[in-house]
Amino acid sequence: MDLLCLNTSGELSIDSICQADIISAACSACVINVCLSAIIYIRCTQHIRCGSLLPRHCTRSLLFLVLLLAHLTEMADGALQYLQDQQRPLLIVVPTLSLAGWCVALALVRVIETDGRAGFLSVTGALWLLCGAGKALRLVYLVETGVELRHVRLGATAWPGEVRQDEGQTDTPLCHRASNVEMNIFRSGGLGGGFKLWSSPDLDSNLGLPFLCILPQHDTSTLTDYATEVRCKRKGELRVTEVEEPPRGYRHATAHLFSQATFSWLTGLLWVGYCSPLEIEDLGQLPEEETTERQLNLFNCIYEKEKNAARNENRRVSLWKCYFKSCWRRFLLGGLFKLLGDFVGFVGPLGIMVILEYVAAIQKPPDNIIEGNEDHYPTWSELLSNGYFMGLIVFLSALAQGTLSQSSTHLINVEGIHLKGALQALVYIKALRLCVWSISEHKDEDVSASPEKKDSRPNGSLSPPGNCPSDTKIKGPPGTDMGAITNLMSEDAFNVMSFFWIGHYIWAIPLKLGWSAIIGAAFCILTMTPLQFLIGKKMSSNSKAITELSDERLRRMNEVLQGIKLLKLYGWECIYGTRIIETRKRELGLLDKDAVYWALLTFLTHASSVLVTLVTFGVYFSMEEGALSPGNVFTGLALFNQLTVPLFIFPITVPVIISAMVSH
Repeated sequence: MDLLCLNTSGELSIDSICQADIISAACSACVINVCLSAIIYIRCTQHIRCGSLLPRHCTRSLLFLVLLLAHLTEMADGALQYLQDQQRPLLIVVPTLSLAGWCVALALVRVIETDGRAGFLSVTGALWLLCGAGKALRLVYLVETGVELRHVRLGATAWPGEVRQDEGQTDTPLCHRASNVEMNIFRSGGLGGGFKLWSSPDLDSNLGLPFLCILPQHDTSTLTDYATEVRCKRKGELRVTEVEEPPRGYRHATAHLFSQATFSWLTGLLWVGYCSPLEIEDLGQLPEEETTERQLNLFNCIYEKEKNAARNENRRVSLWKCYFKSCWRRFLLGGLFKLLGDFVGFVGPLGIMVILEYVAAIQKPPDNIIEGNEDHYPTWSELLSNGYFMGLIVFLSALAQGTLSQSSTHLINVEGIHLKGALQALVYIKALRLCVWSISEHKDEDVSASPEKKDSRPNGSLSPPGNCPSDTKIKGPPGTDMGAITNLMSEDAFNVMSFFWIGHYIWAIPLKLGWSAIIGAAFCILTMTPLQFLIGKKMSSNSKAITELSDERLRRMNEVLQGIKLLKLYGWECIYGTRIIETRKRELGLLDKDAVYWALLTFLTHASSVLVTLVTFGVYFSMEEGALSPGNVFTGLALFNQLTVPLFIFPITVPVIISAMVSH
């Protein structure tokens, strides 16, 4: 006690703040001991590992994340004050114990989820109450001392709590909310020993986070099929028989929030692939929500509604409406994640300036030195101007940017794959329903008897099949030939999928280009964008020609394969082979031209990034009187580095959009 409660002059000072810190440290130590004991007890008893999620999993995980930020801020505040007053180690001990308690509490919750011990939620609920009581007591003492909201100490303590200075009351809503979450689940299922393995969007939305509930929730109760008998009773040990190892597969929907953010659920599969080559059995089965049949049913329902609406309104069916109606939830959430990731990406360049200014400031003698016996609590401005804390913020912002960007990419890619699978299945079903006679073997060609000008079929035609009348010539829609159908299922479906993959770059690229360097980016856009769109227009017409030649080549190959017996009989292999080779040569010529267009777009992209930097710094020298400081230079270069990805993606978006429009 004497060692922990020394003031700035080294004298013993057991004041209210010191007592609150000691009580808070004792609460954190109690949390650590109880959590470790519970983890050891659960692991040492016989149980089943369900591998499923508890109710309100998203709410609980977000509460843990907010508390982590509060503990890190509290630790930074304690370290900054400890550098000024090294006689009080309690400034470091309290946040360290709080962070350690957070780690073991998170580990306990994960053990409860994986082992199916919902009864232990009463322990975590009591620990949340204990944590909230310690924070509330410390908050009361800080308010009585006169600490204001501009000080980091009060803000870090009030983050998991709340202070009402006008009423003289304190509250810890996050800790109480977490305790209520655990106690409600315990009363609903944990008291009887069992619990329902689901995640309700209504429960998670109570915290005011409706954007997390945009996604359709997945039923994880199927994971319990791996155990034939699960009995969870408060008396006695859990007895489990005939437990089977769940197959490895796509577990993103059933993984916990932190695993979804870091994709750590793939570690087991990657380890198996590292030890031995992966087999198809190692991948397991897809969840029902990811199957092509499920996606086809969803898309077909939307398509039928759109078709009926178009018939009533006397207009054409809009497939784009069907596309967006089928995947707008995940597409919107992916766009939100991308927007947040782009905003977080600007923290790093701006933080570099603060770090450089801090390095320059510490090399100068301090203007004022805080003296006296009164405690000095760091303010938010002092904390944000500290280079070490800003380095931590830059590091966390880089992690957050990567996490948000990868989450956005994953959501959009999954929706694109869903849409591609649904389109391929829809085209396949439509092709099966077409009459064989309606699928033309030729595309507007005169059929003749010779190998040069005539069809290889006798009399230039085939007898119609039994289900088609011989006196009726059934024609399919324009372009209904084998090559077109093959392209619809392969190239066109892939083009639509690629459009949704890069869809958010359409607004993200102008957003970044407009905020980083207005003058330089505007000059680059005025000079480079017309050239890029001119090349894009050429690529559009070239892409249409490539599609037509690809259809013709596939049609000729299908014709050869169907009439292979006649070709062998009459010896026409070389003639038809020459036709296919000539078509392929023309297609390769257009593909070479497309590669040249791609090279020009790539060159313009790299040239534009350099041009933006040169023009921006040149305008700065001509318009500003002062010289460029190192902080401004490094910050500007870091901001220009943010332009690398959008400038590189921009030429990719143009041909992808063109291909999607052509495929549509």
